[in-house]
Amino acid sequence: YNAWQNTLRKRFSKNFHLGAVYTWASTISYSNAANLGYPNPPQDTANIRGDRGPSPFDIRHHFHTDYLYEFPLDKWLNRDGRGARLLLAGWQFSGIYTAETGFPVTVTQSTTHTSSRPDYIGGNAYAANPEATLQFLNVAAFARVPIGAGGAPVRPGNSGRNSLRGPGLWNLDLGLSKNLQFSERFRLQLRCDMLNSLNHTNFSGISTGIDAANFGRLTSTRGSRMVQFNARLSF
Repeated sequence: YNAWQNTLRKRFSKNFHLGAVYTWASTISYSNAANLGYPNPPQDTANIRGDRGPSPFDIRHHFHTDYLYEFPLDKWLNRDGRGARLLLAGWQFSGIYTAETGFPVTVTQSTTHTSSRPDYIGGNAYAANPEATLQFLNVAAFARVPIGAGGAPVRPGNSGRNSLRGPGLWNLDLGLSKNLQFSERFRLQLRCDMLNSLNHTNFSGISTGIDAANFGRLTSTRGSRMVQFNARLSF
C-alpha cells in the first residue's frame, strides 16, 4: 500500500468550520482473498505474477470535505432576550461531500478451473453512456477462451485480475439542526439529516461473468435519498 494524503482543517471560529481530505493511493495484491492461508488460486499456477493487480478494496482517488456554519440570527437581528436566544440562536447548517473512484473489477469466465478469465481482444473496455443504457462494459472487447476436455480452458485468458474499474461515486449529505440551551445543564438538539440529499444515483454492482446474459450490465445502486429526524437531550 502506498498513498499520498493531504488534510486541510479550519477549526470552528467565526461560526464556521471546514475540513477536507484527499488521498491518492495504490494497493497491490496477488489474490482477492483476505485469508492468506486459503487464498483464491491464481488463474495460472505456473505464472502467479500474472495475478498481480489492484486489491479488491483499492480506491485510487478519494476526496472528502465536511463543513458547518452556525447562523447568529440573534446577533443579526440584535435580539438579546432569553426567548429570542432560544428561538434565534443555535441554528446550524452542515454537510459532507464525498467523491471517489470505483473499486477494481475482474471479468471472469465459468469453467471447471477456478479463477478463469477471458481474453481482452481490444477496443474500449467500457461501454458508452452507461447511465442511460445501464451497459457498463463493452461486450465486444472480450472473448471466451476455448474450453477443452473436462470443461477446463485450453489456456489462461489474457485479461488481468482487477484490471478494470467500476463506477465512481459522489455524494452530498446535508443537515440542519437547532440547539436549545435551556440552562447550563439542559440542552436539546433537534436535527434533520438528508443522506444523498440530491438523490444522485451511484451505481455499484456489475455483472462480470462473460457467460452471463447480462454481462457488463449495472445491477445495483448505493441507495437513494433518505431523510431522518432526531432529537437529543443532554444533561
